[in-house]
This record gives sequence, C-alpha cells and structure tokens, in this order.
Amino acid sequence: MNHPLAMVRWHIDTNVDCYLWEAFYDEEDEFAAKDDKVMLRLIAFRALVWQILYSVPKQQHLEGLVRYNLLYRWFSGKQYLLFEPPSFAEIEEDLESIQPEDSIGNLLAGVIEMAEAGAPPDKHGFTPDHALLARWCARH
Repeated sequence: MNHPLAMVRWHIDTNVDCYLWEAFYDEEDEFAAKDDKVMLRLIAFRALVWQILYSVPKQQHLEGLVRYNLLYRWFSGKQYLLFEPPSFAEIEEDLESIQPEDSIGNLLAGVIEMAEAGAPPDKHGFTPDHALLARWCARH
C-alpha cells in the first residue's frame, strides 16, 4: 500500500505498541488480546495520531471517524475488530491514565515527525495540528 498511513501504522505497530503498553504476542509473533485496557489504549493512541495528522477539530467528528471510516479502521489494526470503538471521552481517559514516565509526548512527536518526513508532497490530506501535538507533549 502506497498511502503514507501504511508507514505510520507499521511504525506504531513495531515501535510504539510493545514499548508503551507492553503488548502481548503469541507464539507466531501475532498480536494476541490479553487485556481490554491495553487494547483500548492502542486504539486511543491511534485515534490521537489520526486527530493530529488530519487536524480533526471536534470530538464528535473524531468519534464518527473512529466508528465508521474504513481507512481509520484499517489504521487501527486487528485490535479494532475486537472491541467497540471508544468514545472521545474514553480515548482521553485512556491516554490520561498512562503514567508520565511512559513519555507519550515523545512517542507521539516521533510518530508525527516520521509521518511528515515520509509523506509525499500532497501528504494525502495530512494537515497536522501542531498546537494539539504541543499540548500533548507539554502534558507528558
């Protein structure tokens, strides 16, 4: 897939999930759901990345994307299929519950920087909300 989100998803799958939430893998190195809270945090992190990359301004709009947008569903990965998509309030709550030493701001900044660097000139609609990124980085 040539869409720049493919690279972003791969980066999150390989560099963020295991590090930040100690994701569990089965013997075939496939993601295995062991903990509902972990799974919801994986989805919440992706929703936040999506919100920043596409400058989604309203919570209700983000909730609609999380529930019905096929590209977002693909971006979320296998874990999306296992759980009811969280509301924006649940996303915020899940992200806020992450311990400060987990450095979510640094992980988030790294994902956005990688996405911007690897996106083609038209960026397939990427219009990053750097103010929202700065707020998350400042909080964590």
